[in-house]
Amino acid sequence: ISFLFSCNTDTNRSINFKFDNNKIHKMAFLSGDDLIFENIEKLIEISNLNKGGYVVIIPTSAKKEWSNHSLLQTKFYNKQIVAVHILDLDKNISISRSEMLTIKNAKLICFIGNNEKEFSSSIEILNLKEIISDAYTNGTVIAGLGNCATILGPEFYIPDNDEHKNFKLTSKPGFGLFTNTIIYELKYQSQIIDEITSETEKNNMSYLGIDKSSTVLIKNSETGVVVEGNIKYSSNESPGKEMSTGNTFKLPASKWHYQNILGEIYNE
Repeated sequence: ISFLFSCNTDTNRSINFKFDNNKIHKMAFLSGDDLIFENIEKLIEISNLNKGGYVVIIPTSAKKEWSNHSLLQTKFYNKQIVAVHILDLDKNISISRSEMLTIKNAKLICFIGNNEKEFSSSIEILNLKEIISDAYTNGTVIAGLGNCATILGPEFYIPDNDEHKNFKLTSKPGFGLFTNTIIYELKYQSQIIDEITSETEKNNMSYLGIDKSSTVLIKNSETGVVVEGNIKYSSNESPGKEMSTGNTFKLPASKWHYQNILGEIYNE
């Protein structure tokens, strides 16, 4: 028995992933835009929500900034998926057993918001990395929407200013679903992107650049497919390759020892 995920585009190309229903597959969904309507249909399909189960939305923003989170919940409601929980971890100093079980037993977990810098501390303090890793390993689909696509890798980059108001980029630990692939946003200045890609290549890692048009599905942390839009993907085998809808790519199999490869980069 197999599960077929397909997406028909304007170019009449089909994107197919076949699954053995007797095996557990680790699935991650990356979207540069958090509220594209088509994303909801794709997420419902790959997580089999039409056959039951529930969604957990985890905001990375403070509760007062939850407008997009509520809108995402409503979009699921409009597709007859009514078991949708928004889990507020913003002020938590620990995760309760019921919250942990809610996360681990979800069919789909969506990270959404625009404050991933502050949320990165929750990943460590709340032991979220281990909890999300367990859910991912057991077949929960993990979706990083908008800015939150970047937090699914081993670390992610935050644009900021130093004390002299010079632009800088610092790295924060992510969930590490892809232990050897950095995800970054193509909106960064070209000089910064060049530095990021240079450092990742030196450390024998791959990088995946996305923008608001990009949607990517990754199976078992190994095989990726561009569901929509354009990306830039680079590894030792495929350096600096631009890809579009329908293209597939392989993530490097070897794992790497975590280190802060970036430090600080300044652009006058």
